[in-house]
Amino acid sequence: MGAANRLSRPPCTTRRRARPAGRGGALEWAGEPDRRAQVAALPFGDELAGLRARCSSRAEFARRVPDAWVAELAVAGTREQARARIAALREAGVTGAVLIPAGKDPSAALASLATVL
Repeated sequence: MGAANRLSRPPCTTRRRARPAGRGGALEWAGEPDRRAQVAALPFGDELAGLRARCSSRAEFARRVPDAWVAELAVAGTREQARARIAALREAGVTGAVLIPAGKDPSAALASLATVL
């Protein structure tokens, strides 16, 4: 499947890729204590930290993160939606962001991300 096909999926489909609990998904790490500074300013930062504290593993945490939070933490959707999200982050004052390609095929995910940037 080409990068264009992956980027034409609806955001709900691409956001699920941020949740690959147990497979090293980026979302698993969002609640870790050393990431607190990156999420503290979010409206749900304290709740996110609390959720992680209640979960026995990163995988459980990734499964339990509400979809609305995933939407705030992820850049997902079509190429245009992803670009709009990055632009909105810049307008909100974000000067640097870590974008982690998600998917079963890391090379394809990286190629897909490259078409957004």
